[in-house]
Amino acid sequence: MGTNLVWLFPALTAVSVGCVFSHTAGTGPDVSYSGFDDAKVVSINPHGLSDYSSMGLGAQWTSARPADAIVTICVYTTAGISSAEVKVDGMVHGLDATRSLTQFSRMGTTAMTESCQDFVGTIDLLREIVASKKAWVRVRTTGGHMEGFVVNGQEDSKAFYALKRFLAAVGDMPKTRSRVKRAVQRHDPAEAAAAGMESPDPENSENVNRSNAPKADDPFQ
Repeated sequence: MGTNLVWLFPALTAVSVGCVFSHTAGTGPDVSYSGFDDAKVVSINPHGLSDYSSMGLGAQWTSARPADAIVTICVYTTAGISSAEVKVDGMVHGLDATRSLTQFSRMGTTAMTESCQDFVGTIDLLREIVASKKAWVRVRTTGGHMEGFVVNGQEDSKAFYALKRFLAAVGDMPKTRSRVKRAVQRHDPAEAAAAGMESPDPENSENVNRSNAPKADDPFQ
């Protein structure tokens, strides 16, 4: 699974970090639709964990694999990231890296270097983090261990609010345009019902196509 997800989700490297501004400040999620399979794709850039942790957390998700999520972890050093784990209200979750090498990049025009790694997680884990009282992230790097919190009792972070924005954009499982089209074209009542449509009438396919097919002004056309 890791290899496929790497191709679908290149690492996000534009990071919102620092403690000068409010933790609620930061970038919004990016929402797009795949031209290949019409899947909804949601991503958010890494945002800072606890103040002075020198770490960031971002996420990526696609409706093509709705149970999975990519968790992007960045550290603002020249150290490579080899592994990561998340502790949510006392429960430790190990994360599998999607590639063996960390991606390094320069942060804008500054001299700061960031090291980012994508890990395989689940959308439920991200929901648990946002709903938890304590959620900590720890990574092992070539320079030793680093850790920071998303939320720690009464304290929170920019990553906490970024994940909330991300999950709000993910929402419920969307009805993809391709699934609706297949139900109409095949006159499949079961698939039409699952896609949230009325069952097509196989004896009146012209009317079905006119009434249920995506309209010309459909933004997903």
